[in-house]
Amino acid sequence: MPKISKNTLVDVSHYGFVVEPRYYYFGWSKSPQILARKSLVDMLKLAKAKLPAGYNFKIYDAYRTYETQKKISESFWKRLKLMHPRLGDEMLFLLLVKFSGGVLKNVPKPDSHRNGGALDLTIIDQHGASLYMGTEIDDLTEKAALDYFKNKRKKFFSMERLAGRNRLMLEQVMTEAGFKGYKYEWWHWSSSN
Repeated sequence: MPKISKNTLVDVSHYGFVVEPRYYYFGWSKSPQILARKSLVDMLKLAKAKLPAGYNFKIYDAYRTYETQKKISESFWKRLKLMHPRLGDEMLFLLLVKFSGGVLKNVPKPDSHRNGGALDLTIIDQHGASLYMGTEIDDLTEKAALDYFKNKRKKFFSMERLAGRNRLMLEQVMTEAGFKGYKYEWWHWSSSN
């Protein structure tokens, strides 16, 4: 696969999507631009057309530099150590890879953030408010799983049922447009090809 250059990426804000460059705000990225592959943005336009009238996507992240990925992984490592103080480094590393993908200099997969082939996003309503999804993005718990609220054996409160309906809407519009979700993170979507 050819190496992805910044010239093959487009600024998603130029296509009518709301952007909130989370990692720029955290000081982990040097640019407030959110860049993604043009083919991914075209798929996202198809998904947006399937949302209720006035709804849109808020994009938090797409293409990441190695340096940004490293800072994310360092933060996740600290959080996971605090969350799981009894786990050894090997188990913590497995959790880190599950939630951050780890830190690699060269990423061969075209559907990764490092290649501009993945998006972190949510749905916003006609007033610009994010729909309730049950967790924030970058949540490092089981509740972040795309299908968490589909568990028929669990009893959910009304807000959790709302989060389940909102995640289902997100999953439907994204998969119908050709995206695949990441089972551990409801907000992470990439090209299915």
